[in-house]
Amino acid sequence: MLNTKTTLIALLSAAMLTACGGGGDGAAVDAGTEGTAVDVRAKYVGTWTSGCDFETTNFYIKSSITLRTQGAADLVGDYSEQYYNDSNCATPKTGPNNSDSWTTTYTFVGGTKTLTDGKVVDKVRATVPDEDRGTETIPAILYTADNKLWGEINDPDTPDANEDVDGEGFPNALDTNSYLTKVTN
Repeated sequence: MLNTKTTLIALLSAAMLTACGGGGDGAAVDAGTEGTAVDVRAKYVGTWTSGCDFETTNFYIKSSITLRTQGAADLVGDYSEQYYNDSNCATPKTGPNNSDSWTTTYTFVGGTKTLTDGKVVDKVRATVPDEDRGTETIPAILYTADNKLWGEINDPDTPDANEDVDGEGFPNALDTNSYLTKVTN
């Protein structure tokens, strides 16, 4: 038979840890306004799409990412791109290089930062597959407002001296012209 006092203490201890954001640096929970645990990743879950974006003189691109939580601190995104011949993204490119897809994992590091424009963004480490370097973990930031999603990585192809990043390597700004719009939860 269970000891009621021991069970009650265990439940209260678990509740306190949850309300305080767990016990690890990567925990993706935050104490809510009323002391309840809030998973900060929840606002990113869903399917997001871009408009028809200019990529090069040879083609335009339309992107989509479906984000879901995984484990205690990860947000996993299945990303796809379709390439088009026209600026309305009405005529898909044909041939072997007409699209691309990959999976990216965003691990929440348990912190936020405030940008100079006042936006409070979530600090994450993005695991991005790369043909030349394998799978890398890169400092990144995520932000969502008004059913729009912005993300910025510390681009590994650009030396940090040429990027606007903080001392930990996290970007200091978002490209406000480059975002995805939420289409489903």
